[in-house]
Amino acid sequence: MLNQAGREPWDAIVIGAGPGGCVASTLLSRSGFRVLLVERSAFPRDKVCGCCLSGKAVALLDELNLRSSIETSIPLDRFELATCGKSSILSTRGGAAISRATFDTRLSELATAEGVCFLDQTVATLLDEPESLPSEFRFVQLQKAGQSQVVQSRVVIIASGLGSTQVTTHLKLDEQVSRRGLIGLTTLLEDNHACVLHTIRMAVSKNGYVGLTRLEDNRLAVSAAVRSSSLKAMRSPGKLVSMILEDSGLLVPGDLANASWMGTRELTRRLSKPSSRRVFILGDAAGYLEPFTGQGMYWAMSSAVRVQSYASRAIQNWDDALTESWSRDLKQYLISQQRACRLVGTIMHRPIATRLTINLLHYAPWLALPFLYSIHGNAPLKRQLVP
Repeated sequence: MLNQAGREPWDAIVIGAGPGGCVASTLLSRSGFRVLLVERSAFPRDKVCGCCLSGKAVALLDELNLRSSIETSIPLDRFELATCGKSSILSTRGGAAISRATFDTRLSELATAEGVCFLDQTVATLLDEPESLPSEFRFVQLQKAGQSQVVQSRVVIIASGLGSTQVTTHLKLDEQVSRRGLIGLTTLLEDNHACVLHTIRMAVSKNGYVGLTRLEDNRLAVSAAVRSSSLKAMRSPGKLVSMILEDSGLLVPGDLANASWMGTRELTRRLSKPSSRRVFILGDAAGYLEPFTGQGMYWAMSSAVRVQSYASRAIQNWDDALTESWSRDLKQYLISQQRACRLVGTIMHRPIATRLTINLLHYAPWLALPFLYSIHGNAPLKRQLVP
């Protein structure tokens, strides 16, 4: 398969088969371009994620005729925020819960059906360009099962996730990392008690926050953003997550101390410039913003839609001005999309502020409407205070 991939140049190579990469490759293929989608992991695979799609993400999948990718998902209609023994419950209709193993695999299958060539279990490395000889192509080294092949592409789209070495090592782009020092953790449990269907539960404490969501296969997704200093002190992801849940007054699921955990580098980060010559960067590879709200996958997929015009122009007639244009466009778009999440992230890093917010929502639940609308597009609202 690698030999076939290197026989002739590609119009686009997309590195990373998450939602952003799959959507980008699908739309480019629909436009008539030859597209190669490359993924390091073997599919299906789970990964660090809250496993939630916002209402806007679901609507976008509808608009792109990709709704079948979440046909087995669980609709979400409640969000419970808890800290210091108190919680507030808001309705959040429009979102969905689905495991990344199911969602990403289905998206890659739909991409293949649209004509995309998909290689999983393949490491893609963007090669350096000769400074004295700019080419109409970028060169990518593919490695799979002990074999290696260098392939050419008119455009490379990097959607390979948080802290991608493609951008920090091979492209040597500057990356700004938040001083808050939160890292991401996820485990998937066979637990039938800690969280009911159609609900997101979020626990907040001084050590970080934890989200619980029931998935389509009845597993429980436990996702957390925790202080790296707290994790070092506890020396156990499961014990730290259990403590955050207990401090917040939520039921602790299963045997978290002995669970198998997946982790990330520091979460909140962004690139100073998400582009290079014939290269466009999107999704978590371009930057990530807490908290887990279901918006991350929406930002990745909507950015994949926006990059289409840039990639199409680059394939047909490269212009160096495209790098600055994409960097400016993506930055302005994400700033406009992420205002509400920045505010919520600031509150969730302060348990006292979180408790005050819960009490405030008890008397004025309508104050949550702007945030819910920013995530779901519409937000039928009710509230319940749990003493």
